[in-house]
Amino acid sequence: MGQSASSEPFSHSYSPQHVHTLLSYACQRIITPVESQTLRKKLNSTTVNEKAQLSRADLAQLLLLTDPPSQVVYTCLQKVGKFPVSGEEIHSTITADELIVASMLLSGRFKKLKLSTDYDKLIFRALASSGSALVTEKVQQIPLSVKFSRGFENTENLQLASRFVDWSSMSGLESVDTDGYWIARSEMESLLALFLVFYSIPKRKRSLMQTELRQKLNGQWNSFKDAGEQLTKFIRSTDNISYQDFSSALALLSPLIHYGFEFLVDVMLSDTEPEQEPPQETAVSTEDTTKSHLINSPTIALLAATFAGLGGKSGTISLTRQNLVKLYLGSESGFSIRSLESKVFKWHAPTIMLVSGKRLRTTNKRYETFDSEYPRFFRSSENPLKPWQAPGDKITYAVLVHEPWKVSNKKNFGDSNTTIIALKPRMDVFKGVAPESIYFNTLGMGLGFGNSQPINKNNLKRYAPGHVSLTIEANLEYAVFRHISSQAGSGTTSFSTGVQPEISGHDYEDRFLITDLEVWGVGSSKELEEQKKQWDWEKKQAEARQSVNLRSMGEDRALLEMVGLVGNHGSGGSV
Repeated sequence: MGQSASSEPFSHSYSPQHVHTLLSYACQRIITPVESQTLRKKLNSTTVNEKAQLSRADLAQLLLLTDPPSQVVYTCLQKVGKFPVSGEEIHSTITADELIVASMLLSGRFKKLKLSTDYDKLIFRALASSGSALVTEKVQQIPLSVKFSRGFENTENLQLASRFVDWSSMSGLESVDTDGYWIARSEMESLLALFLVFYSIPKRKRSLMQTELRQKLNGQWNSFKDAGEQLTKFIRSTDNISYQDFSSALALLSPLIHYGFEFLVDVMLSDTEPEQEPPQETAVSTEDTTKSHLINSPTIALLAATFAGLGGKSGTISLTRQNLVKLYLGSESGFSIRSLESKVFKWHAPTIMLVSGKRLRTTNKRYETFDSEYPRFFRSSENPLKPWQAPGDKITYAVLVHEPWKVSNKKNFGDSNTTIIALKPRMDVFKGVAPESIYFNTLGMGLGFGNSQPINKNNLKRYAPGHVSLTIEANLEYAVFRHISSQAGSGTTSFSTGVQPEISGHDYEDRFLITDLEVWGVGSSKELEEQKKQWDWEKKQAEARQSVNLRSMGEDRALLEMVGLVGNHGSGGSV
């Protein structure tokens, strides 16, 4: 069966299995010659088109993965590798050509082919199952019409035919069925934890990145697993995640998920052999300087991915442990508004404030003064805790502040890009919608995000919390996060309500006793260098002033010794 050579476009019908073969040849051409050579070397194969069988252990070694994430990744690649053939039959091996198809589709490289398929649905199906292993044979055999950009000799020569496929016009590939499919919560947790590991590794020499990958998978997996659990609860707290849940969360999580698959494919297609002479630089050389009670690699990765998902001005912030500068830690500098001011106000680039503590008990006597000054929204007869809140919760919030901090006893500061992020017990994001949402009050009213200016006059102290706001009292001892989605009562609206679908429509508060409060500076290499120069100059000025004072003290002492008021043999005196 053939087709005469012609410059005219034409169409031909193929079985889904043959379309998969066409796609496999096309995906192999997306890979660069160097990548192809590297993959052949790793697979110990003369060509990447061979039907070489890879077990899960083989794939784990190829991708430098450990359990449990290797199982999730292996299943994803198996499901997508057969595209467009559908079904949930999972075998003990995956072929080399299926691996390439899955890699090009999941990493987004298939877009070079202008393939008309829904990428987000494809990722969902890679993770999801329907609970049924049955595959409808009739569906598997429905032929697909393939359009070619020009004529050629033999339509059965699939390798040749793949060069002329017009993938953008293919019908039957644009829709990926998601009805009745669910992602298991445990698998979502493992995948997101793995992608957070990837996100935490700064870009540099591949050998160093791969060394750090091994270290973190072996030594820090449990910490990243906790962060993956936070993200999964943000998608849905139930055991099964629908496409609607997944699709809604992608507005925030898509940069993390897309980068995760890109990172996997990069590991697969790059040389993983160690260098003959290991470099002197260590893979975790800055871990100690960017680690505290509230900041570690998983948290940095989680915040960085969240900023990327927010887009806009926040999305331009590249957060790594290399560009984080410790400005203030309450555990080191003391919980004092003055100490906070002295440590933070010299920083002129974006900052991240983190505050954490334990949920307050209503019987806390020391809290009563603050409670009397903070207007109540809920009736005393109402249960203050919602179903997702528990008495023993650890509560953590982060605030991204783009503008420099300043004393604002009369007028708020900050731009509309200020963002509040709930990290524990339930992750959520509250975007800024208005400028001037922050105050730093040195007259006994503490810090406010989303509040109007507090009242402090004539022995009257009164906070003015907004509908979505975070209030920290002056002693840095208590804090309240308020979320009033109904917009009932008085209050400003500087932040939007949350985006987590299960709780965004609820009115609630998190009242907690602060155990940690930290502020970290974020800057580009240029900003960090300029800030360092400024600090060095200020240090020299302070030393110069101190030197002058010491000289002055010496001159004063000499004068006193002359009149006999002080000296080695004097005991001081009085007039």
